[in-house]
Amino acid sequence: MNKTWLIIKREYLTRVSKKTFVLSTFLTPLLLAGIIAAVIFMTVKNVQQEKIAVADKNGLLKEFLEPGEQLKFEFLADADTSLLSKGYSAVLLAPGNGMNSTAERFEIYTKKNLSVITEGSIRRRLNDAIETRMVTQQGGMSKAAYDSIRSQAKEVGFDNKVLDGGSEVKAGNKRHGV
Repeated sequence: MNKTWLIIKREYLTRVSKKTFVLSTFLTPLLLAGIIAAVIFMTVKNVQQEKIAVADKNGLLKEFLEPGEQLKFEFLADADTSLLSKGYSAVLLAPGNGMNSTAERFEIYTKKNLSVITEGSIRRRLNDAIETRMVTQQGGMSKAAYDSIRSQAKEVGFDNKVLDGGSEVKAGNKRHGV
């Protein structure tokens, strides 16, 4: 048993005392964190305001599709890909069959790939617009009433209390906007 500890001690000291071991132990995680931070920085940096032409033949989205900080929608009766050369970042073609569900397929044409953030923002706004349209038209609720209900629902918060076995309560996470 004594010889085993001597061997472990010798191996440990020969490996750890080398500069490469120390450098690889500390610099590899720092290098990986730096690469991840650079990717995130480049993704966020490339987000800019996008001007999107929306071709909505039925006019179903015009009232419900709301612009944001990064997205500006311009509604046109008819649009084609030639609009990309006229200052639009993208041309969004709405399906012509009335958009009865969120399963409808939209087509978007761009000169270059949209950032992940921009694409997600467009998808979220389209889903919200279709949901609002369906509630207001099929549910008989006004858009203002529906927006009021949604904003109140987003303001809900709660304190997570964890029961530890018996009656002892520990503070958990505070969550807002859930």
